[in-house]
Amino acid sequence: MNKSRMTITFSNPDKQLGENSDAFQQPPKPRFPDEQDGPLHHRHKKHLHDRGWRSNKRKWQRTSYTHETLSLKQFLGFIWKPLLLASVTGVLLGFGVLFLFAGGKAGPTVTTIPSSTKPGGSGQAELPAASLYIYQVGVYNEALAAKKAQEELEAKGIQTVTRGTNPTSLLAGIALNKEQGQTVADRLKGASVNYYGKNMEIPARKGVITGLNDTEASAVASYVKEILPVAEHLLTATLQTPVEQKSLQEAKQNANALASKYQAAYSLLQKANKQAEAKILEDMQKRVMEASMLVDKDVNIWNVDTSLAAFYIDYETLSSSLISPQ
Repeated sequence: MNKSRMTITFSNPDKQLGENSDAFQQPPKPRFPDEQDGPLHHRHKKHLHDRGWRSNKRKWQRTSYTHETLSLKQFLGFIWKPLLLASVTGVLLGFGVLFLFAGGKAGPTVTTIPSSTKPGGSGQAELPAASLYIYQVGVYNEALAAKKAQEELEAKGIQTVTRGTNPTSLLAGIALNKEQGQTVADRLKGASVNYYGKNMEIPARKGVITGLNDTEASAVASYVKEILPVAEHLLTATLQTPVEQKSLQEAKQNANALASKYQAAYSLLQKANKQAEAKILEDMQKRVMEASMLVDKDVNIWNVDTSLAAFYIDYETLSSSLISPQ
């Protein structure tokens, strides 16, 4: 051992060892940012460059949140993106499932049967045509003017019936054809009443009587088909000269024989909730019965002709409203 090179250092004996001694001095602690600085302050912080502390300012800013209580604004700033993503994902999944079930065969096909459909068919029926010759004595656009003209003609002994509305026609007689109606024409000329004779065609109609089945619709159509010949028979017998009393009596008997069929047809239309058509059917039956009863009283044939003219106008309305074309 070379003692010549040894160096011995003696400390100052007057200096006391203690907390203020250099040997026991603790390294300075880094300063934490206070509340006034805030987590996002940008002032230069010397302690950020000290060894053992944060070497990166951004890292310190991220870490500093863990030492403080988050505000509502900060919390919403973190949570809005996850919530939005979850909502969009839920909507997309919902539409995907809906499309999958709608496009596939997820359930059976349900067929709704209309309430008007009844057992026994859909109510097929057919009404016959009618060809007539009418004597028109005026056409009016207003109902009041038509009524006034009726009163004036009645004062001359001419009975009329109305046909249609806007315009309204006044008919002073009806026949099966022009030759048969010559009696009506002669009478109007004798009363100095101007008239216009023309054909009146009621077309045959085939289709469905809604609310009835085939059997019920056939019963209604059967009554109409049988009442039309009775009216024709009455009209022919009345306009002949002289009046054929025997033919009139036969027509009356045929009209009475249809009473039961009329009641059945009327009830069926009521059942099918066809109140307007049932009322027209009732009027048709009354016209024929009225015409046949007038024969017994040996009254003026023009009253019979007027009743039958009203009968055919009723039938024209009934055939157009009762049958629905297919």
